[in-house]
Amino acid sequence: MIAVQIAVVAQLEAVRRKTDESVAVAFRPFAAYEKGGVPAALRNEPCDLFHIFRPFVDVEHQCDFSALRVAFVDGVACGKRIRYAAGQREKRGREHRAEYGAYDDVRGDGAESAFFHTVKYVCAPDDMWYNNAMNEMIVFDSGLRLIVSPNPAVRSVAAGVFVGAGSAYETPEQSGISHFIEHMMFKGTANRSAFDIVNEIDSLGAQINAYTTKSSTCYYTLSRDVHAAECLDVLSDMYFNASFDSGELKKERKVVLEELNESEDTPDDLCMEKLSAAFFKGHPLEKPILGTRKSLHAMNAEDLHAYKDKFYVPGGTVISLAGNLTVSEGVRLAERYFEDKFAEAKESPRQPLAAAPVKGAFAQAKKEIEQAHIAFAFPGAAYDTPDAVAARLLAAVFGTEMSSRLFQSVRERLGLCYSIVGYPTAYENNGAFIIYTSTSPENVELAVTAIRKEIDLLLKEGITAEELRKGKEQIVTGMVLGQESMSAVMRGMGRHAVATGKLYDIDEQIAKAEAVTCSDVADVAAGIFDFGRVSASCVSPSPVDVRKMIREA
Repeated sequence: MIAVQIAVVAQLEAVRRKTDESVAVAFRPFAAYEKGGVPAALRNEPCDLFHIFRPFVDVEHQCDFSALRVAFVDGVACGKRIRYAAGQREKRGREHRAEYGAYDDVRGDGAESAFFHTVKYVCAPDDMWYNNAMNEMIVFDSGLRLIVSPNPAVRSVAAGVFVGAGSAYETPEQSGISHFIEHMMFKGTANRSAFDIVNEIDSLGAQINAYTTKSSTCYYTLSRDVHAAECLDVLSDMYFNASFDSGELKKERKVVLEELNESEDTPDDLCMEKLSAAFFKGHPLEKPILGTRKSLHAMNAEDLHAYKDKFYVPGGTVISLAGNLTVSEGVRLAERYFEDKFAEAKESPRQPLAAAPVKGAFAQAKKEIEQAHIAFAFPGAAYDTPDAVAARLLAAVFGTEMSSRLFQSVRERLGLCYSIVGYPTAYENNGAFIIYTSTSPENVELAVTAIRKEIDLLLKEGITAEELRKGKEQIVTGMVLGQESMSAVMRGMGRHAVATGKLYDIDEQIAKAEAVTCSDVADVAAGIFDFGRVSASCVSPSPVDVRKMIREA
C-alpha cells in the first residue's frame, strides 16, 4: 500500500510540474497586477468554467495541491480549449504589440508566449498593454479634468482630488495656508461633522488622507470598488462645503504648530528644509509647506475661504481614479459629485513658475544631537524634460541604490555613515539634485571629501555600459511595479496632469529611459555638478560650512 501511495504521489508531482504553467496562464487575473477579475484566456468564450473553479483558487496564495486540483479538473473538462485559448492569446499579443509596442523587452524567454511575474504565475505580454492604452483624460465644460485608469484585475478604487494650490503660490503673509486648508477640510462641512467624515470612511473599511506639496494639494481615498461612489461623495462634500468653523480652526492651528515643532525637532527634516530655502532663495519654491509661526497665528477663517475660493476651481482641479471601474463609470461619478456642482467654468490663477536664479548658499542650525546632518543641492533638471530622465538614471548609478557609488564608497568602504543618498527632485521649470547623509561631527570633513571624490571621478570617467544597463533596469522596473498599486497610479496620474496638463504614458516614459546613453548621463552630470552654484546645509552640535568644504576639497 505504501509503495502504491508513493507511486501515486510521484505521478501527481510529475503532472503538477507539467501543469503549473498552464494553470498559471489560465487562472492569473487579466493584466497580472492584483487579484480579482476574469482571465483573458477564458473571457467571453463558450465553455467558460472559471466560475466553477474560482472558489478553489487564491491567485496570490495558491498552494500546490489546489493548483493541481484545478489543473486536473480543468484539463479533463477543456484541455483542448486551453491550448486553443493560448493560441488566441498569442495572436492577440502579436496584434497588440504591433499596435502599441507593448512590453516586448520584458519577456522572460523569446520562445515563450509569456514571462514570469512570480515563481508560480505567468503573464502573457498581451495582458499588459491595456493598463496604459485604456487610460483616458476627459476635460469637462467647466475646465475640470478627469483621469481614469481602469484595471479590472483589482477589486479596489483609488480616488484622488488634486488642486493646483501649494506653498509656491502663496504670498509671504499666506505662508502655510495651502497646508492649513488641507487640515481644515477634514474639520467638518455643512453636512458632516469632523467625526462623521472619518467615521463614514472607516465604516466602509476604506482609507482617507491628504497631503500638500509645493505645487499641489491632494485629497484621496482607497476603498473596495463597490464603495467608490460613497468615498467620492465624502470627498465632494469636503471640497465644496468645508465650513472652516472658528472653533475647529483654533484647535487645528495648534495641531499644525505641533507638526511644525515636530519637523524642527527632526534633524533630517530641518536639514532639508534649510537646504530648500537656501537653494531657492528669493524664489516661490523657497517657502516652507508648513508655513511659519507668524503666518499661522495671523490666519483666520476668512483668509482660508478667500484662498480656497480662488484656487479650488474647476480649471485648477484634477480628479484621478484608478482601479476596477470603466471610463464611462468614472465619467458618471465625476459628473455627479463634481462637474454638476460647479456653478460656472473658472480657470485657476496659478501661473507658471519661472526658473530660479540658482547662485548657491549655505544654511545651518545648531542642535544638541549626536550626528551632523549635511546636505547639498546642485542645479537639476526640471520636471518632464529629457534631462530629467537622464538625471534619474544618474541617481540610480550614483546615489539611490545600495550598489550605488556613494553608498559603496562612503558607507561600505569607509564606514562613515549609516545612510547616504543622491537623488533628483523636479518641479515646473526647476529642479535640483540632492545629496544627503549624516555622520559623527568629527567625520564630517572625511565624508564631504569622499563625496567630492566620487563626483570628480564621475565627471572624469562617466558611467559604464553595465551601470547604464543596471540603472535602466531599476528605473523601468520601478515604473512597472508602480502600476501594481492603485494608489500609486492614482497619485502619479494626478500629479502629472496637474503639472503638465497631459496624460501620463508609462510606455513613453519607458521608451525615454531606454533611449538614454552613457553620453547623455555624462552631459547631465556635467550640468548638475557645478560647484560654483551648489547650496548646502548643516544641522549639528557644531555646524561647519560644508559648502565651502566641498568646493575646496
